[in-house]
Amino acid sequence: MAASSDCYAIKDGDKRAYCLAVVKRDYGYCHRIKDGDKRNQCMAEIKGTRNNCYAIKEQDARKACLTLTIEKM
Repeated sequence: MAASSDCYAIKDGDKRAYCLAVVKRDYGYCHRIKDGDKRNQCMAEIKGTRNNCYAIKEQDARKACLTLTIEKM
C-alpha cells in the first residue's frame, strides 16, 4: 500500500484524490474527484455502503460497484 506522500506525487488530480482517500480511509478526498461516476465509486468504496453506487450513471460501472460493496460486507 502506498503512503500518503506517494499520492502527492501523482499529477492527475482525480487519481491523487482517490489515492489519498484509500490511503487515509477518508471519503472527504472523494469529493475532489471531478468525474461523477468515479466520485460515487470512491465514496461507496471508502464508506463501505451501496448508496453511492445507485448514483452511478454508467450501467456496467454501477453493477461493478454494487458487486464490490456486497463482497466487502
